[in-house]
Amino acid sequence: MDRVITRRALVKGGLIAGALVPVAGLFISGAAHADLPALDPSDPAAKGRDYVTKSAKSDAYCGNCSLYKKTGDSMGSCALFAGKSVAFAGWCSGWVKIGAP
Repeated sequence: MDRVITRRALVKGGLIAGALVPVAGLFISGAAHADLPALDPSDPAAKGRDYVTKSAKSDAYCGNCSLYKKTGDSMGSCALFAGKSVAFAGWCSGWVKIGAP
């Protein structure tokens, strides 16, 4: 039980652990967004923003909104609806064109 930990071994272990943390974050963050439940249009937050799953406007939909972040083929996350995923083809009154000031 007389193990001596050298400074070199401590620094080496710290560097290895430090390198693995960002790599682990890539896997954790992707899984966290993929498992978000879909936003129900009858949800009070969705009703407050007039959210619909299919936009009636051909040039305004969640997929081209600056608040939308794509997480799947037809779903993504929105800054306005934390913890829920929204439809790529959806729309709400908070829609902001990508690149708009």
